[in-house]
Amino acid sequence: MDIMWLRLARIRLGLTMEEVAKELGTTRQTISNIELGKSKNGMAFNYYKLYLETKLKESNLPTLEV
Repeated sequence: MDIMWLRLARIRLGLTMEEVAKELGTTRQTISNIELGKSKNGMAFNYYKLYLETKLKESNLPTLEV
């Protein structure tokens, strides 16, 4: 899974970076850095990925593959 998937999944769920940041207890800039591949924090990336995967499963949207 690459960083493009994160952005596409977030948009597909109808979420803004601000909404995700609030849910995860971080900043919009952190979410932006993760989506742009600028984040050096692997834990933040994994947490964001897990959050989006969970939201997609809960939404019953078809699988998103890039």
